[in-house]
Amino acid sequence: MTQNKYSLLDPRGQPSGIFGRSSMAPRPNSLDHKTVFLVDVGFPGGDGFWAEVIAWFSKRMPSVTTVLRYKQGDIYQDDLTLWTEAKEKAHAVIFGVAG
Repeated sequence: MTQNKYSLLDPRGQPSGIFGRSSMAPRPNSLDHKTVFLVDVGFPGGDGFWAEVIAWFSKRMPSVTTVLRYKQGDIYQDDLTLWTEAKEKAHAVIFGVAG
């Protein structure tokens, strides 16, 4: 009996580390009267988590506008439409998986 051995690559594009690191955007001095995008990647339980984040901002930082957006595709796929909108309309982004 012959046994075959297969090698597979993950088609989801798991990070390989070959691209190096990049830094995050600088923090704004204040979020007063700013817009913060909350980006949900679709992880189960995210809806409850983001509702709590929105409630926190409403209670503790009422001048901040929160905008909940849903990233298209899985966590490893880029969503250029969303990033373009965030660059145009948001002063900050909170990106998370929640759960």
